[in-house]
Amino acid sequence: MILASTLSAAVAVSAGLLTSAPDACRAPIARNVTAPADATLSLNGTPGLFEVPAAVEPRQRSVALSYNNARRDLTNRDMRPQGNGFVAFEFLPRLTLTARGSAAGPPRYLSDTESILRDISAGAQFLALRETGTRPAIALGATDMGGAAPNFESRYIVATKTFADRVRLTGGYGADGHLLSGAFGGASVGICDWLTVIGENDARQSSFGVRLTPFAATAARYGVMPAVDIVSRGETGTVTNFTLRFGLPATPRTTATTPAVRPGNAARRSPSATRSVESLARSLVDLGLENVSVAVVSGGLLEVGYENWVWVYEEASAIGAVLAAVQQHAPAAVTEVRLLVRRHEATVLALGVRLADWAAFTAGQREGGAFAESLRIEGGRDAAARSPIPPARWLNRARARLDVTVVPRLESTLLTEVGIADSRVAALPEATLRLGRGLMLTGRRSIKLYRSVGFPDSIRVANADRLLVQLARPLDLGVFPAGTSGFAQASLGRFGHGEVGGSVEADFALPNGRINVGFMGAAFGRAFGKINRSVALGNIRVRTPRMGTTVSLTAGHFMHGDIGALGEVARWFGPMEVGFFVRASEFSQAAGARVRLPLSPSRTMRPRTVRVNAPEAIEVSQQSVILEDINALRSDIAIPLRTGNELFSAVWQRDRLSAGQLRAQVELMRAQALR
Repeated sequence: MILASTLSAAVAVSAGLLTSAPDACRAPIARNVTAPADATLSLNGTPGLFEVPAAVEPRQRSVALSYNNARRDLTNRDMRPQGNGFVAFEFLPRLTLTARGSAAGPPRYLSDTESILRDISAGAQFLALRETGTRPAIALGATDMGGAAPNFESRYIVATKTFADRVRLTGGYGADGHLLSGAFGGASVGICDWLTVIGENDARQSSFGVRLTPFAATAARYGVMPAVDIVSRGETGTVTNFTLRFGLPATPRTTATTPAVRPGNAARRSPSATRSVESLARSLVDLGLENVSVAVVSGGLLEVGYENWVWVYEEASAIGAVLAAVQQHAPAAVTEVRLLVRRHEATVLALGVRLADWAAFTAGQREGGAFAESLRIEGGRDAAARSPIPPARWLNRARARLDVTVVPRLESTLLTEVGIADSRVAALPEATLRLGRGLMLTGRRSIKLYRSVGFPDSIRVANADRLLVQLARPLDLGVFPAGTSGFAQASLGRFGHGEVGGSVEADFALPNGRINVGFMGAAFGRAFGKINRSVALGNIRVRTPRMGTTVSLTAGHFMHGDIGALGEVARWFGPMEVGFFVRASEFSQAAGARVRLPLSPSRTMRPRTVRVNAPEAIEVSQQSVILEDINALRSDIAIPLRTGNELFSAVWQRDRLSAGQLRAQVELMRAQALR
């Protein structure tokens, strides 16, 4: 009865607004005006209305930040001033993951010196069925899945149906929980593209309010959509909810209007093939590429080799720049180019492109999917065998060059259910001296800038105070299937925290480019004469290039002596990476999330004798012990040994240098070529 009366009231109020709304709102709307509501989060961080979740399609590759002042009776039904912050990701198709942090002050009748209650938890919603003309969308969800205090726990199933592009009805049932317990439902009515009226009942109380999505047209164009909810919740008063959603497309779409052959190309091509090749090589060096080689090997085939440390996020951007230079400078007789992509002076991938296909693609005369299928990509020894020019004749050799940067480090015990919000800030100066042929000297130092009084001093800055001599070399993989690429790296020196020793790691990219397997073995101690600790780890990573996701599992003997496993699911949102992980070992179990945010521009400075770069990225993570009675702070569960310049990053370009990934990013190649 309460649910029916709530829905009736919402529809009645909306009908009144429709009849009295200004002409701008009453005019026919060409698109579904309920779509802006999908860009917001509920008061509990789920896609939905206010308290009530809704079964809606997650916005592809998007992230939403939300904050509200909705209060809950956390303990003894005391009404406490409360703030709630959320970060929600469309992590996978149909799957939304949410991280929640809440802080509740003392009841108003107590002094301000009373302790603050804090809560950190996670939630998820999966769209099981999409909406059709006759069937509603159905979703399953859960909130407060982590932590020892389930203050915001709920498990639910919900169905949603849209009518006439304006009205959306939602109903569902929540299992016995703290948020949703019993039948719930609600309705939203789109008055215009910036105003939605909502009424609901969450099985405990009824709520009414409006959702404002200003600048909807501009937001859709630039991928940033703000929203504000103003909600009347009866006895608990009025609540304001702010949401800011960022749409992060997988690849930028570029509409090309240039002709298949750019004006002046023919005039710039020298009648001498030798002079054209030399001109092309100089242009690649001017781009900042290293270990450059250019040669016409037979007929109309041109082979171009290079090593890229300029485009830091996407090898596809470097490929686009190289192909643009080839189109500009290659001899007129050339009809096909084969690119040899190098790492540590070794070829790890070969990519063949017909220039006619590339010209048609950049001119907008050929679809990206068709062009991607025309690429011929080889890896491993098949690529390494193609090296027409010996290393002694390569241009812009990557030797005796020093790269320096300073990486910020932010750590916190923020929003744990024990202790207060404490933090530590450190600066990590890093230097890499590349000596050539995969030989490097790497160093890292930790400089503490700030530590709050309550931050546990026993938690050290991980992987700092490091000084290592490293040698990375390709492996002869004659016993493996054709197309397999392999690298090994040996490290000797100081790993950090007063530990010295040596390690060997190897990583193999299987022929399909979707699976990598690797291992690491290390022995270390307080001094080279006191080697008493070891690490032995195996790793497998599975990639889905078109979605930009990586699933990884690392298991074995970790650096603190525990035997266990570390599993993670990570996804790229443009240059940003988000990962969710679970650690389990003899010590305990923990789960958490990490975010890797870019700090460097997509194209860095050209390599030189000494190059000072902005840090590539900053990584922030938060974890909580799970399946325990209390959330103790632990930093020793399933921690791998990090040596810097890890093979999966330095060689495979952050898990993105593969056939599938390059085919999925041909739009990046075109966008770079047309700049």
